[in-house]
Amino acid sequence: MISLYLLNILLPSLFFVYLVIINWCNLYPFNDIEMKTRTHRQSEFLYQYTPLLFIICCFSIHSHLTAQIGFIVTVILFIFHFFCWWFPYLIGAHRLTKREYEQFYRRTSKILPPISDHLIPDNQHLIMTLFLLTMMISESIYIF
Repeated sequence: MISLYLLNILLPSLFFVYLVIINWCNLYPFNDIEMKTRTHRQSEFLYQYTPLLFIICCFSIHSHLTAQIGFIVTVILFIFHFFCWWFPYLIGAHRLTKREYEQFYRRTSKILPPISDHLIPDNQHLIMTLFLLTMMISESIYIF
């Protein structure tokens, strides 16, 4: 059985690989990378890849303090993800957010039912949610 220490390094590592695949490989209709510009991809690197690499480093050090810091970064990532995808799905989104959504995610596959005219998280972001939830659960068990 895999230890929690290794699991907390493995999960963000797999999440990192998953992000590289969905951001750079065309898997249409799962993702739609044709609409993403170079600037968009560079910003994704900053707010997606960098925090995951930081989390991996925090847990690789094998210190309780760095594990706590890694957990805090994971929680921040989850909150950011929630407000980008689940808040607009449950509550609704601003028209500018809807326009960006239409540009980048209109053609991607979705399994969730629509709620009124709210934005629907696509399947690639459902998997991201599962990764983040699994990471938070695993990290919290390890820390506490």
